[in-house]
Amino acid sequence: MGTWTALVAIALATPLLYAEDAVPYRLGAGDSIGIQVMNHPEYSLQLTIRPDGRASYPTTGELNLAGLTVEELCELIKDSLADRLREPEVFVNVVGFRPTKVFVLGAVANPGQVDVPQEGMLVRDVLARVGGARADAELAQAVLYQTGAEPITLSLVEEMDAKPGAGTTMNPGDFLFVPQRIVKQVTIAGQVRSSGRVIIEPRDTILDLILKAGGFAERADLEDSRIIRTDGTIEEVDLRNVYSGEETDIGLAPNDTLIVGRAEQIAPVLVLGQVGAGGRFPYDPLATLGDLLAMAGGPTGEADAKHSRILHLDGTVTPIDLEAVLEGQADEKLRDIQLQPGDILMVPKQLDRVALLGQISRPGFYGIEEGTRLSQVLIEAGGVLVREGKGKIGYLVRRTDMSSGEPLQEEVEVRRLNISGVLFRGKTKDDVELQAGDLIYVPGDKELGFWDQYRRNPLGLLSLISLIERVF
Repeated sequence: MGTWTALVAIALATPLLYAEDAVPYRLGAGDSIGIQVMNHPEYSLQLTIRPDGRASYPTTGELNLAGLTVEELCELIKDSLADRLREPEVFVNVVGFRPTKVFVLGAVANPGQVDVPQEGMLVRDVLARVGGARADAELAQAVLYQTGAEPITLSLVEEMDAKPGAGTTMNPGDFLFVPQRIVKQVTIAGQVRSSGRVIIEPRDTILDLILKAGGFAERADLEDSRIIRTDGTIEEVDLRNVYSGEETDIGLAPNDTLIVGRAEQIAPVLVLGQVGAGGRFPYDPLATLGDLLAMAGGPTGEADAKHSRILHLDGTVTPIDLEAVLEGQADEKLRDIQLQPGDILMVPKQLDRVALLGQISRPGFYGIEEGTRLSQVLIEAGGVLVREGKGKIGYLVRRTDMSSGEPLQEEVEVRRLNISGVLFRGKTKDDVELQAGDLIYVPGDKELGFWDQYRRNPLGLLSLISLIERVF
């Protein structure tokens, strides 16, 4: 009999142990609370916690109930009745639980409600449930409304970039609003292929906006264009340098109108850049590329003829190896190519180059000018290949003594850089100014240890530097 008594005692005690270990339920907006004071119906009632987390009770007035347990609320009401009743018996229970949902509205793929556990869910996980932010979302200005607290402004970029397990939590009843980015537009009209309003993106140049309007028409007069400002003033503009890519900004502001003028005759052909006598040349359907180069005085000594290009009115670009044309090594198709009305032959200046290798979208060699920074070249190369939730570290390999002709007497600097920080968080410390011959290598995650060894012992990179030197 004693054994059965012990078993019953254990059975009865077991749920109590679990109850003591359980996390107590905390009240929140939307919960319905039943309050019963024995033998005193005037103090017994049912109330619902408002969205601000508060509710009203006769003997206490306004109470902030969000975050309290049932036991804490019970004691609070007992204390408030102590001056009115002798040893009041108070019972509090939750008669209706709030929905365990959060709400996401605004510039997201699928606005609406998301079921979350009672302990809440990280903002980035909630965003994933609604399909993520739209392309026009203002990611830096999202607003989180929390029960019983002041609204807070969130950067969704920082939330998505947070370490695993870190970030802001949305609790049941919270509301996230993702605003739409204010769309800025201009009107492009006149001698373009598709007149109308176009949207200005943050990094758009004036040529980008013209290409959104379909590019220039055949009779476009690049010298005779004008901007009509929102205040009615008119400014004359010359779009020749814009078309060649030498100028990126003509001061076009949101809601301005750019009108591209019409030429009286077929547009001429332009030869610009590193040539002896560049300028405008009448369109001749029989003139070959070699004829046009001869009329323009040929490439100068600083020309990078191998990387020349033809810019067409429709915005397309044809790469041209003028070096092969001049040396008689071009095939017949290239040698006899003819420019069309309005085409521009651009002969660029020789640039110093750097190499971007490893986990780069478009690895290769890129030209730089004085003052060119890492971020500019990374953007030109299409950025880095970053897996979700992972940042990227890169290495700058630079010879610090270029004066000696003996490779073994040169010094090598290897610097570790936060590539993701440069691209996405504006870390200026690592956005270094590049020099001719620099190598930027973005290793895969498994290669980091290998490159850290070279950083500690840079002389091992001399053979790699010599290889880059031969390539350059």
